Amino acid sequence: MSLTEALLLDPYPFEVWIAARTDGVKGSGTQADPYDGSTIKSSAVDVSLTRSGLAATAATSNAHGSGQWIATAQIGIYSAHGLEKGDIVQITNAGSASFASTSLYTNNFKVTAVPSATEFEFYLSADPGADSSSAADFAPGYWGRIWDLGWWLLEGNVIELSNRTLNTDFNRAVGIVAYLGNFGPQNTLRQAVIRDNVIRQFQNRSDPSTLIYSHAMELFGNPDSGIDAGLLQKNVATLDNVVNVSTSSIPAPIEQVNVTVVTFDNRSSTAVLIPAALRVVFNPPATELISQIVAQLDDAQAVAFLS
Repeated sequence: MSLTEALLLDPYPFEVWIAARTDGVKGSGTQADPYDGSTIKSSAVDVSLTRSGLAATAATSNAHGSGQWIATAQIGIYSAHGLEKGDIVQITNAGSASFASTSLYTNNFKVTAVPSATEFEFYLSADPGADSSSAADFAPGYWGRIWDLGWWLLEGNVIELSNRTLNTDFNRAVGIVAYLGNFGPQNTLRQAVIRDNVIRQFQNRSDPSTLIYSHAMELFGNPDSGIDAGLLQKNVATLDNVVNVSTSSIPAPIEQVNVTVVTFDNRSSTAVLIPAALRVVFNPPATELISQIVAQLDDAQAVAFLS
């Protein structure tokens, strides 16, 4: 079966349904089975609740010689966590007053394994020094699942930015923003594909003195918490700061921080190739596939000429 036939038989869903579910099921995104949009499902797992079946334990073991440690959280035998590998959880108020390093348990973590319906594992950056089995005053605290997206597709839109008279780097109009913050060091959007969009000022206006800080895209990742990786493909930005892509300065039309971004053939209305600049300083920009392809063709031609 060809790729085209496969797409026609099983087309990508253009409608995605999200609801605040209370049954703990993640859902598949259809109207009958929407994705669970509950941000955090928090449960008390303090050790004093053991008798009610809601208690948790946290035990550590060396993580396969990788320099990380594995923490195992058990939420009790009468309550299923509903987690899958790759989900993000938040653990709060965990640790022991006798061991300062146990503060490592309090953070946002990516689930690395699900041994059972009442257990899940995650990595720690170092040995916390104690756990439920070794410290009398150890408290497992609270846990909750953080809602995240597997991937995000944004394509075929015309986005017009407001014309602001007070336009600075802190008061700017942005067409597409991927900042899902306050859950660092985890990103709550795993992959983003942004393609075939047109971003321009309202009514295609131009004013380099006041609209220079308008951005087509701003993409954020760790430690701010945003997206893991993104592909920006064939978007068109008609903005006054397009001139900055050749002068190695910011503000630039597309800016990113701590994101694995690959760009392909994003251009201005005058066909200027637009890279994704770092938010802090312009260089080094994100990987631009067009530039790589041109460089590889030049190398191939040089090799062919010399041979």
